[in-house]
Amino acid sequence: MISPSVICFSVQESFLEIMLTHNLCEWTSADICFMNKPVQIASKVIMILLVSGPIVLMAQENKTERETRIKKSDTPLEILNVLEPYLKESTRIKYYKEIDGDHRSFEVKFKWKSKRYSIEFLEDVRLEDIEVTIPFETIDQGSKEQILLKLQTYDRYKVRKTQKQYSSDQSSAAETISKAMRGNNEITIRYEIVLDTKSKGVWSTTEMTFDQSGQFLFEKQVIKRSEDHILY
Repeated sequence: MISPSVICFSVQESFLEIMLTHNLCEWTSADICFMNKPVQIASKVIMILLVSGPIVLMAQENKTERETRIKKSDTPLEILNVLEPYLKESTRIKYYKEIDGDHRSFEVKFKWKSKRYSIEFLEDVRLEDIEVTIPFETIDQGSKEQILLKLQTYDRYKVRKTQKQYSSDQSSAAETISKAMRGNNEITIRYEIVLDTKSKGVWSTTEMTFDQSGQFLFEKQVIKRSEDHILY
């Protein structure tokens, strides 16, 4: 993933002149030169802000993901029905609504047979994924070694939570959930790890996602608030 960047040009050309002259609308990757300095633009979508002369090109913007606690009665009945066999034997049941840009989903968290689960459904109540909290040490050795290669790029790190994520397959929601609850590894698996990392003297909390073999996929910065849980 290309790191977010902001590039400022102190030029006097108008917005329209720049669009027509440099054909920004069709750029996907191009080397350009302003003020006798080469600049690499590497983004399919470029936002242009014109404020009092200088032009700012933004290659990427952050997305905000927010979890908000809701009542059981606010959770669709279809979700409650498919989870009912597990919820009736569970403790610490909590219901959430999640918003991530245009993405909307429902999430149910509970403790079942001494394990903590989080099951997420899309707004149209289709199953999205099932997550179970596990000790970091229980990740398969080969996958764990790959994950550690990524973590060791930081000055220091501390794992706070590790989840094994099962993605929905072609089966029904009830069958996919049953497979995940039995620990069936035939469906798609990822690992989500929340950890504190220190780099260049600065600590931050991050959620990283890895595939089943331990290859790094992506990460989000985690910001805690008293009323909700937010990922950037």
